[in-house]
Amino acid sequence: MVQLCCWLPDLLIPSRNPIWLQFVFHKLLRFLTPYWVIGLAAWSGVMLVRLLHANPVVMSLPLAILAAVSAVPKSKIARIVGGAVVWGVTLQAALVMATVNGLRRQWDVWGG
Repeated sequence: MVQLCCWLPDLLIPSRNPIWLQFVFHKLLRFLTPYWVIGLAAWSGVMLVRLLHANPVVMSLPLAILAAVSAVPKSKIARIVGGAVVWGVTLQAALVMATVNGLRRQWDVWGG
């Protein structure tokens, strides 16, 4: 997407792009997803630490649930969920790499 914006900068000008709003929301904002996920994870970690300091008893329930889930033998559902998590992380990593390659202007990522 960075490549497209570099080659056709008029896409970023609302008066010259009749579908500018769709372009921004469908194409450009999805590249922010991994960064939003990182920000939400950091915010959740901070809130978790605050909750732990405020009331340690409240934290015991999620930890007990996590211990119980990790003690259950791997089932088909666990493999499916694990596969979905790996797929999601890989997809977000691909978006980060696409952004890095675009900013470096490395357009030929498939070439050997």
